[in-house]
Amino acid sequence: MNDLYYQPGGNPDLKPERSFDQEVGMHFSTGKRGLSFSQDVMAYMSQVQNWIMWQYKLKGFSPANIEKVDVKGIETNATLSYTSGKQAYKISSGYALTHSRDMGKTISESDASFGKQLPYIPVHSANAMLYLMRNNWSLTYIWNFYMC
Repeated sequence: MNDLYYQPGGNPDLKPERSFDQEVGMHFSTGKRGLSFSQDVMAYMSQVQNWIMWQYKLKGFSPANIEKVDVKGIETNATLSYTSGKQAYKISSGYALTHSRDMGKTISESDASFGKQLPYIPVHSANAMLYLMRNNWSLTYIWNFYMC
């Protein structure tokens, strides 16, 4: 509803998004004596019609439909943890490769977005987390990385 009537910048002519999505994944985990390891790997694909994206216009930002967007990607996450008594340690990391491309009609001859990565969706994203807990005190460090 906000995309339709948000003030300023709403667009009451927006069409609803429709998509066909597929995803496949695998999960592996093992552990012994307080030590555990797990890993996930997923691949996905979406074909979206009428993708809604906020774009900058002369009077500010306003949402508009992109006729067709293809999204394909893979993700992987891994976690290693150890727990003993009142202490716990965990390190985890993840990586995603995402291609989200405008495959709709070009708006004009100067429209260079056809077949290109959509803005606001990074091609590469990665993260890592370190978690330490002892006697009900914890310390968490999180790192994120994004690259278009």
